[in-house]
Amino acid sequence: MHNTLTKTTVALRLNQLLAASILLALSTNASAEEYDPNRDQQLLECDRVYDRGNIDLAISCYTPLQRNESLLVAAEATWALGDTNKANELFRLAVKEQPRNPHIRARWGRLFLSTHQPSQAAPLFQEALLIDPNLLHAKTGLAAALLSRPGPEARKLLAEIHIEHPDDVETLLMLARMELETRNLEAADQLLDQALESAENKALSPLDIYALKASADMLRDNEDSEWTKKALEYSPSYGDVFFVPAHYHLINYRYREAVVALRKAVEVQPTHWSAHSQLGVNLLRLNDIEGAKKHLEIAYGGDPFDTATVNTLKLLDTLDEFKDLDTVAMFRLPGDNTADGDNRSVPVVMRLHKDEAQYLSPYVEELTLKAVKSFSERYDFALAEPLIVELFPNHDDFAVRTVSTPGVGLLGVTFGYLLAMDSPSGRPPGEFHWGSTLWHELAHVFTIEKSDHRMPRWFTEGVSVYEEWTTGPLRGRHIPIDVLQAIAEKKLLPVKNLDSGFVRPTYPNQVTVSYMQAGLICDMIGEFWGHEKLTEMLVEFDNRKDTTEAVRTVLGISTAELDRNLQKYIELKLGTVISQFDTWRELLTSMHTAAQSDQWATVVALANQANEIYPEYVGNGSTYLALHEAYESNGNTDRAVDVLETWYDYGGYQPDMLHQLAHRLRDQGRTDRATEVLESINWVSPNNIDLHERLGKDYLNRGDNEAAIREFKALLGLNPHDKSGVYLNIAYAYKNLDNKKLAKRNVLQALEQAPFFREAQDLLVELTGDSL
Repeated sequence: MHNTLTKTTVALRLNQLLAASILLALSTNASAEEYDPNRDQQLLECDRVYDRGNIDLAISCYTPLQRNESLLVAAEATWALGDTNKANELFRLAVKEQPRNPHIRARWGRLFLSTHQPSQAAPLFQEALLIDPNLLHAKTGLAAALLSRPGPEARKLLAEIHIEHPDDVETLLMLARMELETRNLEAADQLLDQALESAENKALSPLDIYALKASADMLRDNEDSEWTKKALEYSPSYGDVFFVPAHYHLINYRYREAVVALRKAVEVQPTHWSAHSQLGVNLLRLNDIEGAKKHLEIAYGGDPFDTATVNTLKLLDTLDEFKDLDTVAMFRLPGDNTADGDNRSVPVVMRLHKDEAQYLSPYVEELTLKAVKSFSERYDFALAEPLIVELFPNHDDFAVRTVSTPGVGLLGVTFGYLLAMDSPSGRPPGEFHWGSTLWHELAHVFTIEKSDHRMPRWFTEGVSVYEEWTTGPLRGRHIPIDVLQAIAEKKLLPVKNLDSGFVRPTYPNQVTVSYMQAGLICDMIGEFWGHEKLTEMLVEFDNRKDTTEAVRTVLGISTAELDRNLQKYIELKLGTVISQFDTWRELLTSMHTAAQSDQWATVVALANQANEIYPEYVGNGSTYLALHEAYESNGNTDRAVDVLETWYDYGGYQPDMLHQLAHRLRDQGRTDRATEVLESINWVSPNNIDLHERLGKDYLNRGDNEAAIREFKALLGLNPHDKSGVYLNIAYAYKNLDNKKLAKRNVLQALEQAPFFREAQDLLVELTGDSL
């Protein structure tokens, strides 16, 4: 919808005395003024001139209204001319002058919406509704503010407004937006047709409706929409007719198409600050750092209130602290000749913080190259562009990199050939399994690109979860307790509507539930229909089929039948815990209560009962760690080790417990098993000096010299106290590999650290005595 902040360039023009006609930026963050039935007639006349693209006339129209005797009119005109700070003060004075006027508060709320502050806008709408519970403009404003939050509140409020005001254009447009987000195009069409009819009857601008109709056409792969032409005929500088469809490209992973649309938006309307901002953000997602900076700086010059712009510009400054490390991934496709010479390759760029690059790069490289090799064959797809993998040690930097806002709970995001995620140090040790996250995101690269960015959200997330469970670096199917509860409470969505669980969740943990449901669907397809069917579905999505059509074509059943099959699959895999969920959870609760008072016999009894119901659970509150503590307290060390091993085999990954398990296994003489457990810690918390030192020595002792070199080099990246000993161990490994040149180099580095290091001196004599 139009946004009166769009007139911010008027202020720039007046301040800079530009002679040429300028265009005013449009945004969709707030409701257009003409949807306000109580708007002053003088302002409406200016709005109509503006809507037709007559900017100079609009400036001349709004300017004298800044001195209007009505503080509200003066505030609106000042806002329209771009001085939002002064407009804010005028609204404040207007409310003080007329504290019982709800319309002024509602309009003030719209100012906050337009400056990207929905949390500040909502209270003003609520205050207006306390004065007049029936004020439509306040209700729709509150709905617009709530749309920025997860949860069902916005949809619920819009449904209520729609019943009371079935022909309200703004309500119809917000409802249509939500239907477009979940690709429910028929419902969106009906709402937009109704909105267009209502707008014509009320003589309202049709531009917002045209932009959403163009978006619907875009979702049908019609990039040459008649509604785009209609919009530009109505107002040649209407950038939103490209900016709004770009939003739907973005939520469907179509970043390149979004960039094309956003370029068109700023071409027809060079002062569309939100379009410049989003263009910059998305050029950065395509690794065009210089192009991103250019458009973000333009956006900031016109709208310094946009947090996405401000945050991303700050992020660009931090990228100087990162190093790009190049490697090459080798792979084959199923139809390729198996001869070694037929390997294909793709460049890989690892973008790591300079403080982490040395110790982290070996593991990022190992897992990335393994994933490319595996997924290329599993999905019969050859990467056509360099793959870029970014890991951020600061979580807020990663959040800004992905969604332009700090504080989000994401772990990783993929933008086609570029993926970004938290590094292991971006979260507290053991809070997440970074290896699984990287594996998950790398699977996205293949599903997104194989389908030409056309697969539904549920499918790409489902495949990535399925790959985590079946081929990733962490054992087991990991399903949180709240997801098990949601399954038990029958909260799963029909697969044809599953995208809505990601885009518009209706309860707090529904996004996580949707991830797990999608993973179970893909797991079921892979097990019962065969993995190749997942690849075939990607082909169908690339052929522009929707979920219903792809399921029918590839699996030969309806989506309703797939839903029924999923219920049977859940009964097969999780039926015991789902049917006894309340009992199982009560056992866990009672077990932990008993552990708090050292009632270890009770802990053992309750834990064993819980494990009879669901032995695979190793998440928060797992029985195994309580059992381990119970057996340790009773002096039954061997049983304690057995319990920890079972926990590890099911996929437990808390680093401190894995270190403890490895230590106990070594005490039992099971060195190889201890090394295996330590290796798994690298995918959870590799920034640990003791870990790499112990692994390096293990590998060196058993003759795995290349692995030893990797571990000792990683150890150097963590700046250990005794670097001389580390260099010496690297030298021994190179000597064992008969690489005397590198062995000598590392001995010399050891002696640089400790000139009187006798063992290093002896090795240097030995190496120098041989021919080099």
